[in-house]
Amino acid sequence: MNTKLLLDVDPGNDDAIALFIALAADDIDLIGVTTVAGNTTVDNATENTLSLLELVDRADVPVVKGADRPLVDELVMAEHIHGPNGLPETVRETLPAPTQEPVDQHAVDFILEQASEYGEELTIAALGPQTNIALALAKEPNLPEMVGDIYQMGGALKTTGNVTPQASFNFYVDAVAAARVVQNARPKIVGLDVTEHVYVDTEDILALAEEPTPLPTMAAILEFSIEEVRSKFGHDGGLASDAVVLLISSPTRSNLRKRTSKSTHRVVLRTAQRFTMSMMSTKSRRTVRWHSMWMGMRINGRLLRIFYCFVTEGVCFRLRGAAIAAFSGSFTN
Repeated sequence: MNTKLLLDVDPGNDDAIALFIALAADDIDLIGVTTVAGNTTVDNATENTLSLLELVDRADVPVVKGADRPLVDELVMAEHIHGPNGLPETVRETLPAPTQEPVDQHAVDFILEQASEYGEELTIAALGPQTNIALALAKEPNLPEMVGDIYQMGGALKTTGNVTPQASFNFYVDAVAAARVVQNARPKIVGLDVTEHVYVDTEDILALAEEPTPLPTMAAILEFSIEEVRSKFGHDGGLASDAVVLLISSPTRSNLRKRTSKSTHRVVLRTAQRFTMSMMSTKSRRTVRWHSMWMGMRINGRLLRIFYCFVTEGVCFRLRGAAIAAFSGSFTN
């Protein structure tokens, strides 16, 4: 049975790649996309999502605008990383104008409607700041029991953060929301401990650039992040952290989830003092606590390349040749 997937995103480069993967995967039914302020404003995130869907002829997927600011703090964006308005100019200039408008509804209400309709068939993947999910929990505390899984992209437990030495961007932007979600929703967390080790190398990016839509768009997105990856991690390639969540959560790639080492001990998340905001640790005071949490810690080195395979009819390929052709032709209703 296919997973019914709801994406909560702030596109954002890696959000765009995750969106393409969700649309292409033959074991995922993307039932909707909600947007949140994070990498860029919620208005930009919404327009970017609509344009990306238009690019692959999937304007039928509902897009619903959500929170335009964090619960408490001022919005911190990452357009210096993702480009003006959330995507590189080289990408935005190739995207078609949307033919559809966002659904006339708030993302929180849409999330709860889908949870009620699909129940345990539904997986929610929150790939940006956790504001929409926290608001949905406030309105319906039983949301975690209603759905199958909630995946959360964020956190840095035993590795360095990407905003401060302690914090990942998604948790830092809305630390209060992140804390409420991990405390009340018991999500499966895929953070920097896993995603910083997974990248697409330059050879793959060059191969993508020569292929049909939307793969050149993916190549341009990955190319934009090469310098950041090289300076921080020493890799000659591009990161797509949000895509890792999609690949771990996918039903036919459950072996990746099982073989991702995980933490189940007590973890705490700070929600005060800006320098340590959203810092994760295994013990602290005046923090939000949770127990028995599924949190990805690292991925087997042999699987790093497999993460950026795309699955067609259950077979995993590299991003070349037949795999590219199959992937580029799989964006169907």
